[in-house]
Amino acid sequence: MVKKVFSFLFALLIAVLGGCDFSHKDSLRISANLWIGYTPLFYIKERGWLKEHNIELVNVVSLHENMQLYAVGNVDLFTGTQYEYHRMKETYPDLYPLILLDRSIGGDVVMSNRSIEDLKQSVKKIDAYLEVDSVNSELLRAFLKKSGINISKLCVHNLDPESISKLQMRESPVLIVTYAPYDTALKQKGYQIVTDSKALASQFQIFDAIYGDKTLLKKYGEEIRVLNRLLAKALKDLRRDPKRYYTYVRHYLQQERYEAFLDALDRIEWIYADRSQQLLGQLQRQNLPVNHLREPVK
Repeated sequence: MVKKVFSFLFALLIAVLGGCDFSHKDSLRISANLWIGYTPLFYIKERGWLKEHNIELVNVVSLHENMQLYAVGNVDLFTGTQYEYHRMKETYPDLYPLILLDRSIGGDVVMSNRSIEDLKQSVKKIDAYLEVDSVNSELLRAFLKKSGINISKLCVHNLDPESISKLQMRESPVLIVTYAPYDTALKQKGYQIVTDSKALASQFQIFDAIYGDKTLLKKYGEEIRVLNRLLAKALKDLRRDPKRYYTYVRHYLQQERYEAFLDALDRIEWIYADRSQQLLGQLQRQNLPVNHLREPVK
């Protein structure tokens, strides 16, 4: 009797295991924070194209959080500038830019409630708000160098960009380093842009890309190929009908109106499909290797 029960259970186990799909692969996970240059990812997510291709987008609030998620293995790819790439490259030597996205030509800004001259002459400490462990710190350094403001005059506050966007107008001198679309809310409160990434381009340029370990190309080669194609389609849709594109991404944009969305787009340059020698040279001067970049889809 015992032998018959055992045989039955064994047969049942084989039947159950036989119905399992052991070839299932976890989704390719990519993280992205809110930045006008990452909206193609939000667009293809809202269109439902990622889910059907085994790709998952994880929304985060900051560039630093992108790095943290990658560091603990919760995502396979992350978005960021060359700053975040270099920070992570120290720990992950096989990390490379895989897909180019954009270059900031005014989308990253330094804002204040004072003019640059007033900031230079201020005897009070200047409260500086920025996400410290991000490219914002590099932009701040470039601004201080160009303006002649001594860093010792600053009292630095490390906050994520969403928290910074909620700052109220202050009477004391304030410096803010942030980016589109978070600058819109600060403009509405009265803060003014005193410089931006376009004005500081001769000193410092900001490039955005998607980064990942080259070994991922083996495990997720098909998903990355699809992601590359979908990004090309998103950018094509944006060029063809920006208002329709906006309807899919607007709830990510800090309640930004369509006109502000268009203004933010004017402050970046899409480099997804650019393989000119000029751009490749600029990337290499920023120590961004180009040998693992996916070919752009026409």
